[in-house]
Amino acid sequence: RAIATQLLEVLIYLHGHQPPVIHRDIKPSNILLGPATDRNPGQAYLVDFGSVQTTHQEGTITIVGTYGYMPPEQFSGKAHPASDLYSLGATLVYLLIRLHPADLPVKRGQMEFEVSYLISDLHSEGLRHLMQNWLIYLVHPSVVQRLMSARLALDTSADENLPLQSKQRPYAKPLGHRTKL
Repeated sequence: RAIATQLLEVLIYLHGHQPPVIHRDIKPSNILLGPATDRNPGQAYLVDFGSVQTTHQEGTITIVGTYGYMPPEQFSGKAHPASDLYSLGATLVYLLIRLHPADLPVKRGQMEFEVSYLISDLHSEGLRHLMQNWLIYLVHPSVVQRLMSARLALDTSADENLPLQSKQRPYAKPLGHRTKL
């Protein structure tokens, strides 16, 4: 949880630039940890900014990222701040279960995993369940159903009473369409 919080704060900073800076290759090997203390894994540092992109770049499409940690939209050369959240979520899943995300079963495009029983720093079953659901939202294959900002991801990870769906629309209606959701 401490690693997630620290990396989300880095992403809040990067995505807060105009245009947003998107890392595009968040994975365990691009995270360094400082010395650990009793209850803290150490300061987390995000490294390897060789794949960074700002959202206003145009021209040829370059697909950058690491399979398993890369969200589906990056395969077509598109990256959004929410793309970094997918990569962070896949990284956190790996840190908890020690299986490469590409090795996890997939159902309807969504990677399947169970981490709530592994999260020991959250004392109540409800908090562990919230963390499981939070990770599912981070790695949702559809960018419009994924948590959309690092700020929202940080806020929802810390508030056990905050239902994730109340802060964003889970489905996006096509522009100008009369369908009601």
